[in-house]
Amino acid sequence: MKNNDIHGDKKENIAIAILLILVLAVAAYNFYSLDHKLTVEEISRGGKGYVSDEVWYVSSARNILEKVFHVLPKFQGEPGASIIYVSPANITAIYDGAKLYGIRIIDTDYSKINAFYVKAPKLTDIERYVSYLKKHGVKVTDIVYGWRIPDAANINNYMNFEHPPLVKYLIALSMVVFGDYPLFWRIPSIVAGLFVILFTYLVMNNLTRNKWLSLGVSAALLLDPILRAMASIAMLDVFVALATIIAVYFASSRRYKAAVITGVLGSIVKFSVLFVMIPIAILYVREAVKHDKRFSTLIYSAIEVLLISIILFISFQVIVSLPLIMYIGFSSWFQQSITGAISWHLSIKCIGPNCPVSSTPIDWFLGVNSFVLYYFTNNRALLAETLWPAWALSLVMIAILLPAYRRHRGFAIGTLFLLGILSGYILDYVLGGKTQYSFYAVQLVPYVYIVLGFSLFDIIISRERFKQILYDWYTVLKKIWSLILDIMVISHGYEE
Repeated sequence: MKNNDIHGDKKENIAIAILLILVLAVAAYNFYSLDHKLTVEEISRGGKGYVSDEVWYVSSARNILEKVFHVLPKFQGEPGASIIYVSPANITAIYDGAKLYGIRIIDTDYSKINAFYVKAPKLTDIERYVSYLKKHGVKVTDIVYGWRIPDAANINNYMNFEHPPLVKYLIALSMVVFGDYPLFWRIPSIVAGLFVILFTYLVMNNLTRNKWLSLGVSAALLLDPILRAMASIAMLDVFVALATIIAVYFASSRRYKAAVITGVLGSIVKFSVLFVMIPIAILYVREAVKHDKRFSTLIYSAIEVLLISIILFISFQVIVSLPLIMYIGFSSWFQQSITGAISWHLSIKCIGPNCPVSSTPIDWFLGVNSFVLYYFTNNRALLAETLWPAWALSLVMIAILLPAYRRHRGFAIGTLFLLGILSGYILDYVLGGKTQYSFYAVQLVPYVYIVLGFSLFDIIISRERFKQILYDWYTVLKKIWSLILDIMVISHGYEE
């Protein structure tokens, strides 16, 4: 019998592994196909290739690569360069020199920066062309090699100091390995999106030991449009989701110190990863108090996790930013990337008719005020939108099944991380960060479906568990009613 059980478990594990690989393969196809569609669409209409805030992150990645590391990206086809100059310039020299050195002027459509984009058979042709321009009255101030720069003021010097540099390093690496081309900028995001799905499976399996339910929850992430959108473009937020779920994996494994370290380490992606430290800190303190129920233990462990987090935060930020610190100096870096970045997160970024639509954290659960990532046509756009009925249902389930929080570890962990991270965004909003955007919500995707997985397929489906929850509600409501009667002095037989 035992041999049959072992053989059955082995077959089940193989089946789960095959299906999980299939889920990841479908996800990879979905992410890449959207990446390809955006690339083809943007280039076919004569655009510059960037989607939404890729303008800032891709440009800063390229600038860091060339100005900080002094490395050129891999060219896609012929070498290309964006030439930035001081206006007015000798336009005749620009075109005469192009004919002389076999330069093709590809793009002159720049209004916010004096620039034009060229291609040539060889890199040395561009270098000789620039020398010619300088000799003939064109004051060239900068050359950015690779794909054409976007049309934005001073974009050739933009480093995106308000966010840590890790993701920019990854985008820059993709430029070196695969090429500086829109399709390739997004490869790191695709990989990050796949790992979000994989770690969601691992977290769910840690909490329930039910491989089939874990597979179903991880597969459900494919249904949410916000994960597909953010895993298909070169922005930071899918990496925020990945860094967060890795920290949650350690927490779900009861490795709370590792969870603290990875949670803080995730801040080198974006500071909003630190919102995961709210639930992690609660679990860390709870673990300490379980072994020693004194109030002093609670205070000590809370101070301990706070100090550890602060020390690790500064250390990780310095380590990952060492190339930038050497480039601009420690004082300037600290002012821009630490104090300035914190101030940026707590500020209103953009308001007015020309600004993108912002949203409140609650909007993400209602499917309103979704951020437009790209317009395919005037009537058809790629939105950073959630599958809001599922998101709204997750909050409803938390409210209905709240007593399960103290009886069901999996539901409790999912609820703690969903509400804990959400409370970080709400706190940021209250403190001044009023212009939040719906693409931030991708950080919450795994926990929405973890909560739904436990609610619909592990609690409600079990009659005994659901009956116990109903009884708990009955007990609570009975106590509340008794308290109301006591406040009204009715239970004491008060008479006028």
